[in-house]
Formats: sequence, structure tokens, C-alpha cells
Amino acid sequence: DASARAAMAAAAADEVGHFKEYHSVLFQNQSQYTQRQLREEFPAQAGIEGEDLERFQELYNTRAFRDFVTVSHNAFLEDQIGATPTFVVGGQRLLFLDEATNETLIQPTPESFMAAVLPAFNGEDARTHTPMP
Repeated sequence: DASARAAMAAAAADEVGHFKEYHSVLFQNQSQYTQRQLREEFPAQAGIEGEDLERFQELYNTRAFRDFVTVSHNAFLEDQIGATPTFVVGGQRLLFLDEATNETLIQPTPESFMAAVLPAFNGEDARTHTPMP
């Protein structure tokens, strides 16, 4: 429930042009978000104010993005996406870690990331990606 409420709040923040800032606040405060945090504290920290705050709160209060969140959640379950972030390139899910060996496959560098993206995009075999279900 907390994740669904946070997703609805993030969508409302996007509607008023503050998705990036709101998402950053959510990520920094991962928890069982309270209504007050999602509706008042986090928007303030994200710089949402004035008419934008009023619109954000209206969208949040009415659960305007409930259907979007439900459809997205169901699609993630169907595609077996259980982590954030998940990267999909050309129908291939990038694998950052070999779970069997605990080996890091993609290092946190632009070069390593692109070395994984290009083979996935081109449909080449590589340990760094696997087809989506």
C-alpha cells in the first residue's frame, strides 16, 4: 500500500512538473510513507508550492492516478520486474549481477554500461542480458 500511494504521489508530482525532485525525496526517505509525508512534507522538500501544491494535493487526495499505478504494477508483475531500477534494451533485461556466482557483470561506469547495452540492443549473446519473459 505504501508503494502504491508513493507511486500515485509521484505521478501527481509529475503532473505539476516536479517528478524528478519528488522522486529524489521519496528515494531518500524510503519507508512506510505516511499520508502526511506524501501529501505535505515531501512536496515541500521537492519545492512544490502555491498553485502547484494545491493541484498536487487535489490529485493525490482524489487518487487520480490509481488506475495508472494499478496497470503499471500489474505489467511489472507480468514482466517479472521486481527491482528498481530495471533496464530493458531491445526486449533484453540487463543483468548487473550473476546471482549464481555473485559476480558483478556491469560496473557502475558509462563504459561498462554501454558495453552491456550495445550487445543487448543488437541481439548479440552476452552474459549481461537475458530475454524478457
